[in-house]
Amino acid sequence: MAMENWNEFSETVVAYCDSPNAQVDEFTAGMAKNFIVKGTESPREQVRYSKTIKDILSDFSDSPLAGRRGGSRASGVQRLSAELQAVWADLISVSTDDGITTITMAEDAYQYHTTFAGRKDEDGNPMTSWGSNENMLNATVLGKLESGFVSAHKEDN
Repeated sequence: MAMENWNEFSETVVAYCDSPNAQVDEFTAGMAKNFIVKGTESPREQVRYSKTIKDILSDFSDSPLAGRRGGSRASGVQRLSAELQAVWADLISVSTDDGITTITMAEDAYQYHTTFAGRKDEDGNPMTSWGSNENMLNATVLGKLESGFVSAHKEDN
């Protein structure tokens, strides 16, 4: 996707990379300028190139892009605010100790798993909730593990 401010963005990046007092090293500056050339040649790729440029120049404290990461490179919970990341950390945690993995979930964690893959409740209505963490785990992760275990050991009987 073409950027409305590509010319301004590219001028800022090139000016910084060409500045004799800039902290950026020659290799990184060359990379950033190469992405500017590619973005100028291919306007449809400008947003992608600008994110890459932001990522590589954001670590230099004197850069005009200092601290400005390419936003969408984060995924999942990392894209949320610090407050919501803390809520997530309180909602679920996974730890492995001596080869044993422990999943700890808040009592209502199942409410956030909203994919029911056509499952129906006991009355034949489409499911809208797992009802508990145990139901969710049994229907998803543990069910798949059991199926794989049985398949792997059918011949052992």
